Amino acid sequence: MKLIHEVVIDQAARNPSKTAIQDEHGKMSYAELEAKSALLAYDLKRAGVRTGDTVAVYVPYVKEILLGAVSTWRAGGVFLSFDDTYPVERLDLML
Repeated sequence: MKLIHEVVIDQAARNPSKTAIQDEHGKMSYAELEAKSALLAYDLKRAGVRTGDTVAVYVPYVKEILLGAVSTWRAGGVFLSFDDTYPVERLDLML
């Protein structure tokens, strides 16, 4: 069984121009998602993320949330999504 970020890598190799993510702000192909998540995963590792670390992602758009998730998983981290509609107290508690 493959992990989600491994499926993205496979899809980018087989169907690079196919849409992987789409929201009201545009879309991202599998090739773009693979390339951007590889770079972000590298940056996360350089910043000290290690396997099992929790990475909080707080962005307003669906594409960026999914990019953050895939990148976090590629870096070995645990993805924690923040929703900007959550009350500040809840976000503070999550951190």
